[in-house]
Amino acid sequence: VKDLNAERNKKLDRLKTMEIFVLDNSLRETTVASVRAHTVESKRAIYDEIKKCGFKYYFVESFTAETRIGELFLEELIANNEDLSGAFAFSEMWEKIEDGVPQPDISIGLQKCKKFGIKNV
Repeated sequence: VKDLNAERNKKLDRLKTMEIFVLDNSLRETTVASVRAHTVESKRAIYDEIKKCGFKYYFVESFTAETRIGELFLEELIANNEDLSGAFAFSEMWEKIEDGVPQPDISIGLQKCKKFGIKNV
């Protein structure tokens, strides 16, 4: 029992000194089992809560060829000069793969990351 307590305390001490990395996923809208869609207003409310929590890093969107509500929200954030240095996005690396070889075109998602200044992909 003494050895188990010593091992547990060692692990707890390590946890107390670790620097944690939180990447919040609340702004992204799931398409699985979703009852309602997000709106710009709901994304704004979620974003405000993320800031209140002190989270530095958060996903803003999963970019595709279609325009999504997150893009409208990003336009609002940019217009309000929000700092997007902690924003992350999902994107395809390639639009086309021919004969198992990715083609050198820049995916629509990466183009949108550039457009919105999202550097964490």
